[in-house]
Amino acid sequence: MRTALIFFSLLGVPTFLFSDTIHVPGDHPTIQEAIDAAVNGDTVLVAAGTYVENIDFLGKAITVKSSDGPESTIIDGGNPPNPDFKSVVTFNDGEGLDSVLEGFTLANGVGAYIEIPIGWAYCGGGVYCGGSSPTITGNRIVNNSGYGGVGGGIHCNNSSPTIKNNTIAFNGQFIGQGGGIGCWYDSSPLIMNNVIIMNEAYCTGGGIDCFLSSPTITNNTVALNYSPFTGSDVSLTCYYSVITNNIIWNDSNGALFVEGPQGIQYCNVSGGYPGVGNIDADPLFVNPANGDFHLMFNSPCRGSGNNVG
Repeated sequence: MRTALIFFSLLGVPTFLFSDTIHVPGDHPTIQEAIDAAVNGDTVLVAAGTYVENIDFLGKAITVKSSDGPESTIIDGGNPPNPDFKSVVTFNDGEGLDSVLEGFTLANGVGAYIEIPIGWAYCGGGVYCGGSSPTITGNRIVNNSGYGGVGGGIHCNNSSPTIKNNTIAFNGQFIGQGGGIGCWYDSSPLIMNNVIIMNEAYCTGGGIDCFLSSPTITNNTVALNYSPFTGSDVSLTCYYSVITNNIIWNDSNGALFVEGPQGIQYCNVSGGYPGVGNIDADPLFVNPANGDFHLMFNSPCRGSGNNVG
């Protein structure tokens, strides 16, 4: 049943908009069928389970969320119907921040086959953003990949998504850049409050790679990622970046590889990095071997950041 939302124009004339909650599998058996049926303002609410499909928001300003959280609600993109679009989730039609993906595990995607300046490649195994700026929040983006391109977990091309409160782990970009997140040309994502761990990229940026972009990267834990060329967790070749209050850490020096103007402050960087408030100290994770990257009570990172970001 659609619910009427009443807004008043500047002339005091009421405008009626209608929103609906579409249930999966109650109203439609698949998430994509529910998206197809949705209109702007709707919520697609997905029950716990594993859904073997690859979904596309189709430019709609809708919220697609799970009812029970990412641990019990999985979108498995490992059996794509279209061999050129193998991302688990696609935003490719100008979606904005009111296109929301929340509360899923996204797994087994291998990316969209797209042309980038260095050739054709698979990008964004978990999430592909092309000319779009959605909100991606509260998800587990794991075990996805790309090949020859940018972004194993998430790809941003001329896009400025908000990427917050996610776990992005065990993704890979083979013969490419940005194992966890890859940003390419004129992208300005907000990357905030994520745990980005144990991703791998063949070239640069095992955790995050940004090329000719302007990201804001704040309050993230970016740890134990790998790229053989630079050893970097984060690789930045950017117009300008705001990098604050992050833990950028691996077992060797050189966690941060930077070219171009940056604003890197109040970060804990293994191997060190010059900048206001930056430190180089073991962050004292609780149990990283078992995936627990919370901080111990006596971690040097506690109280060492600032209140910006």
